[in-house]
Amino acid sequence: MRKKIILLLMLSSLTGSMLLQAQKKENAETSKKEIVKDTSKVVVAPTPSQWVKDSVKTVQLIDSLKAQITLYKSFYTFISNKFFPEKYKNIPIEKAAPLVDSLRAARDETFKGLETMSKGRMDSITLLIKTVEALRIENQTFKTLLASLIGEKVYPQQEAELKGSWQVFVNPLKVTGSGQMSAVVSLEKMVLVDSLAKATISQIVFLEEDLADIYFLGGKKTKCFYKVTGFSRDKTYSISLQKSDEINITLFITPVPRGLQVSYKLGKNPNYYMFGYMRR
Repeated sequence: MRKKIILLLMLSSLTGSMLLQAQKKENAETSKKEIVKDTSKVVVAPTPSQWVKDSVKTVQLIDSLKAQITLYKSFYTFISNKFFPEKYKNIPIEKAAPLVDSLRAARDETFKGLETMSKGRMDSITLLIKTVEALRIENQTFKTLLASLIGEKVYPQQEAELKGSWQVFVNPLKVTGSGQMSAVVSLEKMVLVDSLAKATISQIVFLEEDLADIYFLGGKKTKCFYKVTGFSRDKTYSISLQKSDEINITLFITPVPRGLQVSYKLGKNPNYYMFGYMRR
């Protein structure tokens, strides 16, 4: 038993010695690594030639920066003189940036207002053009309707344009009162006897050589001479129809918007007239 204890003590001593040696060896290797690492961090002092090269580079960089600053100052001066209000022309550059943003915002707002105004005006012009076009079409429609009712040429522009066929639409009227005395002249419709009704002119065809064909409601047709006196486009003039003792009628023609207004005396009574219109 004693021998076993002694053997165990010897083994323990030997194991401890071996562990101690292994620890020392590990510490030595770690120390060596740190020494190597530390030696790599050693800064080598620059040589005089390196100092010269670095100084030259620094001077060149400073000169380049000065040149850039000069250009920036020139550009800033140009911008401030060109676009800044008078009281802001000499403000420091660090205060200029907010001013530029403010001016740009004001400009954008102004342009936006002008754009809105321009759009509104364009809309108004477009509406006006549409209205004008609608009125033009409406006027053309009324013109076409009027031409279909009373003829395209409402009245002749010259005497030669009287030639051709004219429909005559007249009714018998009686003049009551004297314009010179009472300033009132009334027209009363009359009922004609059959013979006078059949003698009412219904159509006149003005021919060459001062000849005219006269058509009556009763179906009678006759040829006679005619003579125009005092032709006018805006005043009353007369046309005489004559054929020996058969026809002796004077037509009084007045240009009016509805056509040629026509009247002539009926029979021998000075107050009896036929009154109406002549149309193509």
